[in-house]
Amino acid sequence: MLLEALASIQEQSLPPRQIIVVDDGSTDGTAVRAQAAAPTATVITQQNRGIGGALDAGVAVCTSSFVAFLDHDDLWLPGKAEAQMSRMLGEERPDVVSGGVVNRWVRGCHVFREELMGSARVLGASLFKTEFVRSVGSFSLDAGHHEVIAWWSLAARFAPRVVRDEDVVLVRRIHGANSTMGLTKETADSDLFRRLREHIHAKRDERT
Repeated sequence: MLLEALASIQEQSLPPRQIIVVDDGSTDGTAVRAQAAAPTATVITQQNRGIGGALDAGVAVCTSSFVAFLDHDDLWLPGKAEAQMSRMLGEERPDVVSGGVVNRWVRGCHVFREELMGSARVLGASLFKTEFVRSVGSFSLDAGHHEVIAWWSLAARFAPRVVRDEDVVLVRRIHGANSTMGLTKETADSDLFRRLREHIHAKRDERT
């Protein structure tokens, strides 16, 4: 899946100036395979720090004014980068451009369900100004498997200018090896609800 994800980046009509791969403590030769598939990519290897730590490592070495993300098991659709950069450089001059997502349930090579989400706060479906991402701060927020949700919640407090486009730009592949699949439903739901409660309390504090 990682090699397919990299291919979906490399085959964009607007190629990225920089590809950064963060190997977050894998033990299966991921870094070597990633470098072979994308020879010009910056490949970072580190001890396992989790999703937030991997994102932070990538942002730290980004040299572009704009940054986009892609999980190793997801896919950018053709034209994603070009369409979102066009919106980013348009009259609205947003901090974030978010596109549509299709969730695709897979088992092996078999797709057994698809569901459109529309425009969503999903990192892989978005394009950001790098300075905005850095101004929000670290993705490592001690939020378990919901660090990205916690980061979006924090980002909302900065009142970003967001452009939403319903065109689908990301295929999010859902499978048995997803990072959250190793959790029990009770643990995952508890972690998520804790983050939602914190977000609600923060919004209330802002009003008072």
